[in-house]
Amino acid sequence: MEAEQADIVVIGMGPGGEYLAGRLAEAGLSVVGVENRLVGGECPYWGCVPSKMMIRAANLLADFVYVFLDPRTRQEA
Repeated sequence: MEAEQADIVVIGMGPGGEYLAGRLAEAGLSVVGVENRLVGGECPYWGCVPSKMMIRAANLLADFVYVFLDPRTRQEA
């Protein structure tokens, strides 16, 4: 295996590490990112993003029930 060189190593590729690595790469540096789990941290996989998707789906279902199934909002044709 041939050794490679980089200008900087970013340890932890959560949201902050991803941002930092991107900014350093934009500045022209050679960047290596190290992560022992999922790149992006927990938020995209089991934290914020999945929670927001479930909350949005529940809100849409509640709106549907309110508009189409709630007897107080149904209009007779």
